[in-house]
Amino acid sequence: MKKFATVIAILLAAVMPTEAADIITCSEKVQNGMWVCFRKTFELAEAPSENTLRISADSKYRLYVNGEIVVREGQLKRGPNPHDSYIDSLGIKNLRKGKNTVAVLVWYFGKGGYSHRSSSHAGLYFDLSGKAFRVSSDSSWKSRLHPAYYIPTGQKPNARLAESNIGYDARQKLQSFADTLYNDSAWANAVQMNADSAGWGAFRSRPIPFFWHGEVKDYVSFHQTGNKIYCYLPYNAQVTPVLHIKANAAGKTIGIQSDCYPKSGTDYVMRYEYKTKTGEQEYEFPAWINGHVIIYTVPEGVEVIRLAYRETGYDCSLDGSFDSSDETLNKLWRKAQRTLYVTMRDNFMDCPDRERAQYIGDVTNELAEVPYAMSLSASQLIRKCAREFADWQKKDSVLYAPVPSGEWDKELPQQSLSFCGLGLWDYYCYYGDLQTMEYVYPAVKKYLHLWKVQQDSLVNYRSDSWDWGDWGTNVDLKTLNQTWYSVTLGCFSKMARLNGDDNESAWADTVRRNLNSAIFSKYWRGKAFNSSKVSKNDDRAQALAVLAGAAPPHVWDDVRKVFAQTEYASPYMERFVLQALCEMNNTQDALNRMRRRYRVMADSVYTTLWERFELTPNSTYNHAWSGAPLIILSRYVCGITPLQPLFKEFQVKPQLCDLDYIRTAVPTPGGRISLYVSKKDGYRMQLDVPKGSNARVLLPSDYLGYHLNGKEIKLKLSEDTAFYELNLSHGYYVVEALINEADTVGAGARLANAIARLRYLRGNVSAGNGVGSAPAAYVSRFAAEADSLMASVDTGNDVYETVFRLREAENLCRALCDSLFLPSPGKWYEISAVSTGALLETDNVQRSRFPLGGVWIAGNAEEGHLFGMYNAASGDVFSEFPMGVFPAKDGKVALTDDSGGKYLRLLPEGFSEWTETGIDSLARHEFSFSFDAVEKPMLCFRDTMDGGAWKAVILPTRIDSVDGAGVSLYTVCGLMKDASGKLVGIKVSRLMRDSIFLSAGQPVIYHVDSAAGKTAEVSFYVQPHTPLSFPGKRSNGLVGVSDTTVVKQSGMLAFVNGVLCKADAPFTVMPRDCYINPKYVSELPTGADEIIFLGGSDTPDAVSPVRLSHKKEYVDVYTLDGLRVKRNVKRSKLSSTFRKGIYIIDGKKRVIK
Repeated sequence: MKKFATVIAILLAAVMPTEAADIITCSEKVQNGMWVCFRKTFELAEAPSENTLRISADSKYRLYVNGEIVVREGQLKRGPNPHDSYIDSLGIKNLRKGKNTVAVLVWYFGKGGYSHRSSSHAGLYFDLSGKAFRVSSDSSWKSRLHPAYYIPTGQKPNARLAESNIGYDARQKLQSFADTLYNDSAWANAVQMNADSAGWGAFRSRPIPFFWHGEVKDYVSFHQTGNKIYCYLPYNAQVTPVLHIKANAAGKTIGIQSDCYPKSGTDYVMRYEYKTKTGEQEYEFPAWINGHVIIYTVPEGVEVIRLAYRETGYDCSLDGSFDSSDETLNKLWRKAQRTLYVTMRDNFMDCPDRERAQYIGDVTNELAEVPYAMSLSASQLIRKCAREFADWQKKDSVLYAPVPSGEWDKELPQQSLSFCGLGLWDYYCYYGDLQTMEYVYPAVKKYLHLWKVQQDSLVNYRSDSWDWGDWGTNVDLKTLNQTWYSVTLGCFSKMARLNGDDNESAWADTVRRNLNSAIFSKYWRGKAFNSSKVSKNDDRAQALAVLAGAAPPHVWDDVRKVFAQTEYASPYMERFVLQALCEMNNTQDALNRMRRRYRVMADSVYTTLWERFELTPNSTYNHAWSGAPLIILSRYVCGITPLQPLFKEFQVKPQLCDLDYIRTAVPTPGGRISLYVSKKDGYRMQLDVPKGSNARVLLPSDYLGYHLNGKEIKLKLSEDTAFYELNLSHGYYVVEALINEADTVGAGARLANAIARLRYLRGNVSAGNGVGSAPAAYVSRFAAEADSLMASVDTGNDVYETVFRLREAENLCRALCDSLFLPSPGKWYEISAVSTGALLETDNVQRSRFPLGGVWIAGNAEEGHLFGMYNAASGDVFSEFPMGVFPAKDGKVALTDDSGGKYLRLLPEGFSEWTETGIDSLARHEFSFSFDAVEKPMLCFRDTMDGGAWKAVILPTRIDSVDGAGVSLYTVCGLMKDASGKLVGIKVSRLMRDSIFLSAGQPVIYHVDSAAGKTAEVSFYVQPHTPLSFPGKRSNGLVGVSDTTVVKQSGMLAFVNGVLCKADAPFTVMPRDCYINPKYVSELPTGADEIIFLGGSDTPDAVSPVRLSHKKEYVDVYTLDGLRVKRNVKRSKLSSTFRKGIYIIDGKKRVIK
């Protein structure tokens, strides 16, 4: 590499002019958080075919060339060491013959943080060179402060962040300052500085790719509460918010923040402000924030045209994957991958909101995830981290983090040890970066010798500036200090040998051996390791003792019991607890503990993992040290580990434990390692070994008849007899085995049946998107695979091969059936039987009839290849079993039960039964059904009621419209009490009739105005594709039931004969009916449109003084007995409209004089 760099330098010197660029700054005073504009116009004799730009800034820059954005976010945070700066290098593609304009917008942090060291001088370095030309930063450049950017008042980001809040005032916008036609003659010339006076030091080449920026996209969804609009991202992401608005006046302030803001105490994170100009305007903030939700606070007078975002991040792809039969584990793996990606950018971060700091212990966990989760370019961020960690070493040999930093210089000894040992050695094993290992070795060597070996072979306790081992309680710091040093010595010994330092390797081995003996002698208490500094045994200390080798195998059972009884570790140290369990061959225990401890995170709506197992106000919901599930599942459950760097040789040792199958992909330089293992009905492994790699496969020894790609193979047992060993080179392999000899009984006959089923499917499956069809590409692939399998079946195969082909046929049939299109959840269908040609009424199956007859709505069953059908009005089921589909003749479908062993058969007179039948019988009409989507609006519910009556109902569908003279719908918004506190009625708020307002399963009150007549008809309608909600729901105390329910609580309210009454307990509520539980009624800010007084109670002599949350300009007026006198009366005209008397207005008694 060094020789290559030297050759490049010589070549550049031969063609470049010798002038050097200067660092330039603005003549105006640049305060922290400000933005500075630089411009330069120059002529080129011809458009250059090649050029190189070297550019640097303090702190970030955006580069425009001829009006086009070339770099959205350039410059890495300072610095590679305490003195120097990073510099970017790139080629410019849009230079042209003649006049060219370069514009640069620089964001000056002006302060340090936990990931940046400020130079104290805002500025720009620009050096563009090509054949026979050079453009360099000097005093001929134009510069000025950007007048639109400002620092918002109020809470500032906490001191660990170098970034400031960003305010943008559109009234001060520099119109198109990056365009070639912009007139910058009024700007002042830039001021030159040299590197020493600027405090920038020397330049170090940017070691990672430029950041990735996606396209502007609409949010997944949004909702508005008051003046806040909550915009939902598809997942936690780094984004730059975008707004497109129209303002009726200038100077209105829009606030922008994520759901990460604010944190408790002083831990505020970044937020944005935008001040409007008059009229239509668009703006995208130039810096990123992260979160699941972006929240816009929009004042009155601002019309929102579009709110959007641009995702950005480290330039790598999420190439790794994991899947298994346990969806909880799948979610944890995916959330860990997402968490990792959001904590990568200029550096690895502990969290992307509160600190953005490169804590080195966090990186130890992060870098162990990277090989399994990310493309190869992510390794460059590990390399950058390792070199920075070494280059920030103090003169007294202390290695500390986070670095780069302008606000931190404290050592966390145990975190530093974790990276010097496990972190660096993992990095080498996965990526083989010998140059970096040579680079950091001297720093690690000096650091480890800071620990002094005592006479008792233990090492001195180093607490240094922050005596920390983990969050939480019962941290056995003394044991952890010793065991971490032992773990690190083991890795350092191998690092020393790699660097040719055999003496140092021997020293490390000797010290570690004696140290482990001392740890066991002094800290083992018969049942656990404990230094006597904590009252209870610490799971963290046990884990490190195992990983250090201080816990010999004969005490592992005792250590295992400690892990089963204690859960003190935070997600940071939980990685090592789980890893220790796996190293002790208790991977099932690790899975059980992972499911238990991470269950809340797995089930959470958040797409990332948390700093702690409990989501507290002062902890983050995106913390990279929580990625243990990804490490354990990939490294131990899937069992893929490198035996040589870059996976040139790797081991495959799957440990499925209680999982039925696992599937994973791991990126390597030669391509992906793809692995699938299933132990359902035997053992089957599919392995793709990339080009240039060899695999050492360990297969469980408790299976019989191993075959490789269809041929029997003889395998060698491992030393512990637990595995068979198989060595494979580049290629695709299928390994199969049986559980026992009983699997071979009747294999020939079963294979013949499976082939018949396969042949039937091959002839009857149709391509398309209708129910029972499959995607055309899948049908084509299935046909090819089925033909190949049917042609390869040989009755002369050995019995094991017969069973394997049987399972291949069964799996092929199963996969096809799983790919068939089911009725879409929430979509409405008319189901007809081919044998009768008539719509299936509900009584054909269930012998009962419902209002919508043959109209059914589809719903999901628990498994993805099954579904249910429900009556669209009542919610009653079509079948007591979840169903699947199976191709029948002429594009129709047969219906299977959830076991797949029975089919629905239509009997005479409209009855049906589930029956077992041969595959050929499915061609008969009584097994054939068709599903036709319904597109017309449907009547869901109809009621006839007296004028003035009140009722409540709960329906299983979303209601789209209501028809009926004088009918109104209401929700409960509060209770009505008299002066003594006695309940006298309820307050209700009217719903809009001209919009979709009522979700499925939401109870609602409906009322017919007495002016509508003596009786009136109320009809509820629903559109197709409307989902169902079957369980009863509660809406602010209004409780709807879906089944006959006996209510035993006293104090309940119910509608009886159109009147609200107190219900004597116990009482019965019929399906679709509702009652009111006052205990759960809250005062809502919607305001009351009506008051429903309890029937039969005395006229209230006083009204509760509870204030409604707002005063409306127009109000409805009621008499004391609850009758509405007039609707929509202007508040200012009450006295002139009504006679003197006492009325109910806004829920209060009011005297009109």
